[in-house]
Amino acid sequence: MNWMQEELEKIEKEKSEKEFLKLQKGENTVEFFIDPPTEVMYYGRKQKIFRVNDQGKKMYFGVSVKNPIYKQIILNLMEGKTVLRILKSGEKENTRFEVISGEKKKE
Repeated sequence: MNWMQEELEKIEKEKSEKEFLKLQKGENTVEFFIDPPTEVMYYGRKQKIFRVNDQGKKMYFGVSVKNPIYKQIILNLMEGKTVLRILKSGEKENTRFEVISGEKKKE
């Protein structure tokens, strides 16, 4: 088995072990944990994987480091804003994400 096949199997194993949040088109509310994101290579692209809470269920949210939403998420987390409203628009290669607003979690 060559290294490329091993890398593909590693990617698929990592993906299958984690349940990823799939945002719906339109506005979504996502609660982020203030943990450093993990880094993975996904089909040759560097991805950051954030832990998120989806209605009490621990899930993961992956984003490319080149995607502008990555910086928006980091800036909100730096301010202690963990509940973010994220707008998803477009489809397939035209999909765009934008953080509309962020707020601190209400205890």
